[in-house]
Amino acid sequence: MSEPWLQGWGTNAFPGPHGYWWVPIVGPLIGAAIAVYVYEWMISRTLCARAKLLQEKQPRVEQKGLGFKLEKLQKALDEVRTQIEAEEAKQ
Repeated sequence: MSEPWLQGWGTNAFPGPHGYWWVPIVGPLIGAAIAVYVYEWMISRTLCARAKLLQEKQPRVEQKGLGFKLEKLQKALDEVRTQIEAEEAKQ
C-alpha cells in the first residue's frame, strides 16, 4: 500500500488542507435540502397553477364506459353460446 505523500497529499490525505474534508460531504447534503424547497416553491406551484388554468380553459369531457357491466356481458355471451349450441344440435 502506498503512502499518501507518494501520491502528493502530504502526511495525511483525508483531512486535506485547513480541515476542508467536510465541505464535499456536507455541502451536497445541504444543497439537496435547499433544492427540495426551491423546487416546491418555484417549479411545483407553477406547474399546478398552469394545469389548473388549462383545465379551466379546456375542461375534459367525462369519459364513460360502454354502459355494460360484466354480468350483462357474461349473460349475453352465454345466450349467444346457447344459440350456437342449439344450431349445432339441429344439424
